[in-house]
Amino acid sequence: MSRTKGINSKKRKLRDHYATPEWCIHPMADALYNIIAQDTFIHPFYLCDIGAGDGRIADICKKKLASKIKTHCLLIDLVQAKTTPKGCRWLIKDFMKLNLDKLFTNKYMPKLFVSNPPFSASNKIVFKTVEYLNTCQTGLAVFLLRVNWLGSTTRSTWLQANPPQKLLVVTPRPSFTGKGTDASEYAWFMWSTSNMNLGNVINIIKKVQ
Repeated sequence: MSRTKGINSKKRKLRDHYATPEWCIHPMADALYNIIAQDTFIHPFYLCDIGAGDGRIADICKKKLASKIKTHCLLIDLVQAKTTPKGCRWLIKDFMKLNLDKLFTNKYMPKLFVSNPPFSASNKIVFKTVEYLNTCQTGLAVFLLRVNWLGSTTRSTWLQANPPQKLLVVTPRPSFTGKGTDASEYAWFMWSTSNMNLGNVINIIKKVQ
């Protein structure tokens, strides 16, 4: 999720699609490997990439988790990419219009939602996903967001009721265009159901040189 400013805002990509650097995804997937290895996640489970783009977030997570847990992988977006990661399938829908209760064939099966949500839709996507987890009481949601997403007055009431349980702060600032970074710090925000231990509240993840 990247937001351009000033003159660069005129160059904003269609549908806010900014590919997530793979080096940002791997340490998040490593953290998931340790979390989901716990008995709180039964086998198998749903892995859903919201606003999937080319599906790279789900692909890396699925490969990391494959040795322990089978996943049913859904790539959710308005447009299908030219390639489909192995073991995944596309759902060409607007996530905000999906009835999540009807989407999953087994509503009691744990769900893992991952996303680098479009900046313009981040509030709606995060709110809907976390509120769904609160309802079904089984699962985990991981979103790449600006750290100052925590400081907005428009989100303050919601965040007081739904604080993230864990942040993986990304160092250095990621580039979503390959042409430099913006002025924001980023982190993977994690929300989970109450029966899951996520470990330390804040962790720093670094780019491997």
